[in-house]
Amino acid sequence: MEAEAPDAIPYVELPRRAGTDYTTMVDVMLRFYPVSETAKLPRISTLKTRILVSNFYASSVRTGIPNAHDTMLDSRQGVHISKVKLPTRNYDDLSWQRVPYVPLCPTQPEVTGRGKRHDSIASTFSLGSRRDSASAEPIHSYIAQLEIPLVLPDHKVFVPTFHSCLISRTYTLQFLLEVAGSSTMELRVPVQIYHDP
Repeated sequence: MEAEAPDAIPYVELPRRAGTDYTTMVDVMLRFYPVSETAKLPRISTLKTRILVSNFYASSVRTGIPNAHDTMLDSRQGVHISKVKLPTRNYDDLSWQRVPYVPLCPTQPEVTGRGKRHDSIASTFSLGSRRDSASAEPIHSYIAQLEIPLVLPDHKVFVPTFHSCLISRTYTLQFLLEVAGSSTMELRVPVQIYHDP
């Protein structure tokens, strides 16, 4: 499960201009690596989308962009995170495309500690089935693409993304993919919000 950061999302005060499309599209790619030729394709049930709103604050001047990890190590910094739910979408009729097998970033070193991300690689392994090191690599895999339209809800005011020496506001898209008969996978993608007057 992987996605690139989308274009910035516009926040438009009500009433909105008639005839203007304020939708931002996000393309989420799913990959499935079967353990055998007879393995069944995953059945995707729903995709839940949320916006994680992060408010960073500090009692002394910061010298860089804040992150949640630093707030746990420095008592002079803090962060408050809230969630805004967006519409849930069903993908019962999702179609998979068979493609040649491509290893998952075989030369990419493992990232740990402060730079560790909950990204597409971790989610992809959750969707596929792990193979023993002695097993032969599959000759093919399957991909599917989800096109997710994003529009900010009307009931909440969104401050544009910004950073200063003491406070910051950032946003992250959280995707929760529910697979029938399996666990829920999570993917987080950073996004910016700007004010469209």
